Parts: sequence; C-alpha cells; structure tokens
Amino acid sequence: MTESKPTILVCDDNGDILELVTLMLNSAGYRTVAANGYAELFPLLDKNNPSLLLCDIRMPERDGFWIAEQLQMRGSKIPIIFMTAYDSNLYRTYAPFVGSVGFVTKPLNAGELLQKIHKTLNERKAPAELSGNAPQTH
Repeated sequence: MTESKPTILVCDDNGDILELVTLMLNSAGYRTVAANGYAELFPLLDKNNPSLLLCDIRMPERDGFWIAEQLQMRGSKIPIIFMTAYDSNLYRTYAPFVGSVGFVTKPLNAGELLQKIHKTLNERKAPAELSGNAPQTH
C-alpha cells in the first residue's frame, strides 16, 4: 500500500489566492480542497478530513480566528496555518491561542509556506509513529 497524499484545506475569500495556493500545493504533491470563505469551509472539512487547514484571517462575515475558535469548540485537532496581508503583533500573539501552528504573510512566499506545511505535517506524523498509531504502509 502506498502512502496517500496529505490533504490541505485552503480557506480564503479571494478566488485568485485560492487558485494560486491550490496550484502551488498540488504541484508540490499535496491534495487540496478550496473553500471560498467560512460558509464553504465546514462541509468541506467534514467531508475531506484534511491534514492541515491553511486559512486567511481577514474575511467578510467570519474571520479566520472565529473559524479556529469554532474548530476548537468542536474538539478538532487540525493544525492551522494562518495567512494574512495584515501582519501585526496582535495577530501573531493571538494565533497560537486558537490553534495556529504557523503564520505567513501575503504576498505569499512559496518556499516559506511549503516549508511550514512540510514541518507541520512531519511533526504531527512523528508522535503517531512513535506511539505505534501511524498508518501501516506495506
């Protein structure tokens, strides 16, 4: 059995960003699912069981912090990497409290983003392997 590609759910209200990030992640070997804002996010999250959420912070109606808080209330352990064009100390300080494991600024640096994603997914995989709960890949 071969190891399946990790699925990354990308949530942004900007269709151009969604398309760009999806293309970048697909060409890096990830499976991607795109949500145009929070209304599309939760059904896609339940249906696809992603390994990671890449989420914009500033969106109309509901922001990325609200999304992260909702996920925490649901008991979700999905790692979140926030992306935003509005870099601020307040965002960087609050993000870890709502489950964020990373933070990238727009315009996105592809190398930085891919490195953070790779590191996050490897850190999540390592404890499962050590405990014997990792999926078998024969």
